[in-house]
Amino acid sequence: MTVLPPSNDSSPANVARQSRRRWRLSLAAATVIASVIAAVATFVVNRPRQSEVRQDIDRLERLMTEQKSAIEKLEVVTARNSSDVEAIRKSIDSRNGLTSTSAPTLQHDTASPGVTTSVINATTSSPTKEQDRYSFTLQGCSKSGGSVTCRFSVTNKDDQERRLELWPRGTNPSRAFVNGGGEYIAERTSVGAGPNARQDISLPPGITVPAQVYFTELPEAAREFTVLQVRFWSSTNSDNILQWRAVPLAP
Repeated sequence: MTVLPPSNDSSPANVARQSRRRWRLSLAAATVIASVIAAVATFVVNRPRQSEVRQDIDRLERLMTEQKSAIEKLEVVTARNSSDVEAIRKSIDSRNGLTSTSAPTLQHDTASPGVTTSVINATTSSPTKEQDRYSFTLQGCSKSGGSVTCRFSVTNKDDQERRLELWPRGTNPSRAFVNGGGEYIAERTSVGAGPNARQDISLPPGITVPAQVYFTELPEAAREFTVLQVRFWSSTNSDNILQWRAVPLAP
């Protein structure tokens, strides 16, 4: 604060001017002091709030860590349950394939809504099986190392030309079982002969063509398929299964 020097002018006008000057300086000083007090008060008031915000952030971080840990545990449990379900499915399929079966049954095809699945389990000793007006004759399965090729002849016994597709890997694969319940999915299939052989064909009525189903990675000790299932689709929109039991694997 500036200190005014004493003045020798004691006239009323000079006294009034000095009084107004002192008043203005006092007002300015009061304003500065009030601003400082307000700033200090704001800091004091807000400091607890900042501390509360920091505590809230810490709580949220702890909660996120706990949620992440819970999600990781749930993923582990889900994976374990999926593995258990797959093991149960294979066990059921193995038991169904190794036991006697009854007449053909009709099932609903969940992969293709509205399509009826005709499933036949043909477990007699005959190498020829018929389903959906197709005749399949198993000519034999040969093994080389871990690879197996099963050969068939296929005849369209309908009076119209129809499309036929042998299914390898996929949602509804052809497959085989060996002693001990090991399951092997067909690696690939082919219908027809020559360079045009592929996994599907348009077959005229009464025509017979060769077909092959290929498997890989079989154990060296495998000597037969306890169950061989060939799955095929035809243009009548049927999902068909033909089954053979105790199929020897010729060297």
